Amino acid sequence: MKGTPVKLVLWLVLLAALLTNLTSPFYLEGSSQALLSVGTGAVVVAAAGGLWHLRSRHLRSRAAEPEDQSGA
Repeated sequence: MKGTPVKLVLWLVLLAALLTNLTSPFYLEGSSQALLSVGTGAVVVAAAGGLWHLRSRHLRSRAAEPEDQSGA
């Protein structure tokens, strides 16, 4: 798998937050469910933003690389 350890951690955090957000209505009610939903929603947005930032940085670095003209 090509990538950085940071990407792996961000994907795992994103997955855990999504699963928690989707399943919290089944075991929580009222304000505790709302607080958990808002918290995990913020984590989802932050992790997705981090992944987007890493993606755009990767695309910029690839655009700056000279193309291989050897034909191999």
